[in-house]
Amino acid sequence: ADADESKFSEGSKNYVFTDTTILRFFRGRQNDEDKAVRGLLRHIKWREEYSVCDIASRTSEFESELSSKKIVIGKQLDKSLRPVVFIFAGRHNKNDRDIKKIEQLIIYTIEETIKRSRPEEERMLLCFDLSSFSYTCMDFEVVQLLISILQYNYPETLATALVVDAPFLFSACWAIIRPWLDPVTAAKALFISRAQLPAYFDPPVLPDEMT
Repeated sequence: ADADESKFSEGSKNYVFTDTTILRFFRGRQNDEDKAVRGLLRHIKWREEYSVCDIASRTSEFESELSSKKIVIGKQLDKSLRPVVFIFAGRHNKNDRDIKKIEQLIIYTIEETIKRSRPEEERMLLCFDLSSFSYTCMDFEVVQLLISILQYNYPETLATALVVDAPFLFSACWAIIRPWLDPVTAAKALFISRAQLPAYFDPPVLPDEMT
């Protein structure tokens, strides 16, 4: 264990793992110590490669995506006292986006959201608004990117994923997406209607578009 801690301290120049983060990696790797350590070391290299620690100071690099408001961090917590990320599918156009900037936006959003979480938990809720969903906004490459980032770099941070007002045509898309998720993660996806949102949020938490 001491040797592993030495590897972490040597590899992470600007980032210190919390006990909760280490536990998340262990749980995310089914409590396999070797896999968890490899995952943590890989995560350190990834943070350095993508300059994750200072991404909040580089929002100008992905301002076009940030200003689109397709991904919005909630100003308040949900009823379980977790931070919320609202994702508005209708504001995304798969034919008019820069995948690199989307990647930066996703990383920035997760980093900022985890800062708002309870230190002993480090979990969040994702709320996908599909009320304006169309095939134009169904971007499988971005979905795969989100899944990969969460799986490899932020394991066990997803508490629940609410999918709100999904139209029938999304069922075909979900049939493609679901096999990409492990069973535990897939079970966290809850399909609900807008009328059911008060079970998860007090009214002030919701953006105007969802009230």
